[in-house]
This record gives sequence, structure tokens and C-alpha cells, in this order.
Amino acid sequence: MAGTIQAIRFKQWLPEWDHFDFDPAQHRRKPDEHILLFSMPAVQLRALSGVYRRTRDHEGGEGLQRLHDPKRSAAIRDFVRFGHPYSGLPIAARDDASAAMRKPGWLPTAIVVNILTKEDERRGRKVATSDLVSIN
Repeated sequence: MAGTIQAIRFKQWLPEWDHFDFDPAQHRRKPDEHILLFSMPAVQLRALSGVYRRTRDHEGGEGLQRLHDPKRSAAIRDFVRFGHPYSGLPIAARDDASAAMRKPGWLPTAIVVNILTKEDERRGRKVATSDLVSIN
């Protein structure tokens, strides 16, 4: 899938991060100090990506995703429906008088993409040569 996408490159690095343990044997390679911000069509992103379900060794074990918290999900749902500050009001305080505080609760969406190199391997597979990107 050939094409060009313009991106904004900027440094996102704190000096104290230089002292973190980036042990490749622990799958903790030091990331680049710069990140890219760009937009691309969803259909193109989908064609280039792989999504895998993460599993935990045991309930509450280590993992990158937090466990589902129904109360948190309800709070997010209320924020989207009613916005701030109305969504933060106790249910008993949500009445006709407070209804004027309702507004859309927008959740800007960003997707973090890990751009793999030709050396990277995931689940025993490498990126197809035709899917590699170059950053100029």
C-alpha cells in the first residue's frame, strides 16, 4: 500500500526516563525520543494493523489493559451522554433545575501506533516488505 502521509515529529522525552531499565531481554527496548502525530484513513490503518487480544496469567495479574470496572464504564457513559459538570452530579441532584448544565461529552480519539521495523517480530511473524514504512 504505497503512499505518503505527512506527520508532525516532536520530542516527547523526560530526562528522568534516561535512567529507566530498558532491557531488551525483558522486551523493554528503549523507545525513540520522538513521536509522530499524523492522520490516515481508517481503511488504510486497518489494512496495515494487527490487533491481538491480551491475556493475563491470572485474575488481576500483570497486563497492559486495566481490568473492567463497571462503575468507571458507567461514569464514562454518563459523561458522553450529559457532559461535565452534569455527569458528575449525584443521581438525586439530576433534576429539571440542573438540566441546564447538560452538554455533549466529547471523547477525542487517538490511536497509538507502534511502527515496526524490518527487524521486529510479533508472534513469530515479521512485517511484510510491502508494508514497511520509511520516515523522512
